Amino acid sequence: MFPETDELSNIISDTIKVVFKRRLVDRVLRLLTEMARGQGFPRRDQIQPSKLGVDWRNCLVIAVQSPVQLSYLVAVGENLSLQSELIL
Repeated sequence: MFPETDELSNIISDTIKVVFKRRLVDRVLRLLTEMARGQGFPRRDQIQPSKLGVDWRNCLVIAVQSPVQLSYLVAVGENLSLQSELIL
């Protein structure tokens, strides 16, 4: 009547993977992790908007400096640009 525990576990695991693939944050984090090659966050010259496709429109890149007050926006996606103008 009910699926085996392993089968149920696989169904849940597959469902979670599908849900996470749909989230912008998870897609971008996966790509950035691949770009960084195990070195934390990728360098700015490693970030290629073309690899992010349409997701790039919803991203921004911050050049973090020390002290943090010297940090600045490097790129702002077109879907965020109006909001960023209001914040800045």
